[in-house]
Amino acid sequence: MKKLVSIIVPVYNSENFLFENISSILNQTYYNIEVLLINDGSSDRSLSICKELAQKDQRIFVINQENKGVSAARNKGLEIAQGHYILFVDSDDILEKNMIMGLLRGFENNIDLVICGYNVQHLSKEKKVKNEKIIFERKIVSVEDISRNYWEYFRKGAINPLWNKLFKSSIIKNEGLKFPENIKMGEDGYFVVNYLKSCQNIMFTNDIYYNYMVYPYQSSQKIFPDYYEMMRINFGMIESFLNQYNGLDNEQNFKYHQNELFKVLKHSIVSIEKSKQIDKKHNIKYILNENEVTRKISYQNISSKRNKLFLFFFKRKNTLIIRILISVENLIFLWRKKWKK
Repeated sequence: MKKLVSIIVPVYNSENFLFENISSILNQTYYNIEVLLINDGSSDRSLSICKELAQKDQRIFVINQENKGVSAARNKGLEIAQGHYILFVDSDDILEKNMIMGLLRGFENNIDLVICGYNVQHLSKEKKVKNEKIIFERKIVSVEDISRNYWEYFRKGAINPLWNKLFKSSIIKNEGLKFPENIKMGEDGYFVVNYLKSCQNIMFTNDIYYNYMVYPYQSSQKIFPDYYEMMRINFGMIESFLNQYNGLDNEQNFKYHQNELFKVLKHSIVSIEKSKQIDKKHNIKYILNENEVTRKISYQNISSKRNKLFLFFFKRKNTLIIRILISVENLIFLWRKKWKK
């Protein structure tokens, strides 16, 4: 008998996308699936649409809960999933009809995770579409290779996405893996890296099976005043993984790591500056007093002179100069944007 694949779909106010989304799941060439629709307190017609679809296909199961966030919804799905494999799908995205069949073929030769390519479709408010294809070389790599070249894989779009991967439920259950419910950003990458810590071999396919839809309202484009705290949790997981397999022994990987740490530090302060609801000066001082981050970053590993200047004042905790530099940088960005028009 063919092995069962559990597909976990968190649903929140997705009434405009659900029919096309669920249809792309039900029309898979691989039939033995269970579709877990976790309605996370939607205020629109999402729940009624889920129930309507469930009446038409016995492979759909609807779970309704009060609004707790996408991580809690996915964790609920993991609690009840019965499949040998787990696929996570966002409720406004589209699957190619042979996605599950294609990913399952990758589970040979002691493979613990299969990763496929994907389309990123950027939709503007004017409903214009800009398509970006993310394609990987077909190969099998060890988890040590992922660790030693982590940031290279990250920059190619291989690590962070959750929905282009087919997971083994045995690893998830044996390791007690869950999504962190205390952060609103980066939870996908956190889960993937935590899963990788229990892998041996990873399979990349050179096929595109997933269509990721990017809308102007999505959370990845929002400003989070607590960005620093969320990224600190994520970087803790990443560094744990890299240290487990000596990933930072690779000089290039270490340099990338330093630059990414710097980006987190700088973007955290930019997020605070753009926010209107918080004490900016106090929160920037809090970040600068966290010597844990600035101490780890060395000037020689920062790529640009401008960022080295930022780092100089970061290390000296000069809040005033840092805020001035960020304001000037933002003005230059706006000026360039205006003149491009």
